[in-house]
Amino acid sequence: MAKEKTEAPARPKQGRLISDPVVEEIEDAAEYYVEVRNNRMRLTEQEVTARDALASVLRKHRRTTYSGQKWLVELTNKVGVKVKSATDDNGEPEE
Repeated sequence: MAKEKTEAPARPKQGRLISDPVVEEIEDAAEYYVEVRNNRMRLTEQEVTARDALASVLRKHRRTTYSGQKWLVELTNKVGVKVKSATDDNGEPEE
């Protein structure tokens, strides 16, 4: 004979949790973090737009790589494009 399924009793709803006392240093640090995180997210959106524009220009010129005076650019399948400085930190061309 198959056992009948019985419903588990409903859990009591948890009441509103009591907040911690306000610690201004934590509040300020959290607010600063959120501001920095939101700025980074806006920059990420701009980076994606700029990356897609660069990939589009490479495709327009039927190029998968570009080696210019300032930049080495490579069209990739995964990210879209990779860009590196064509010079080292001293301004000398990289070998």
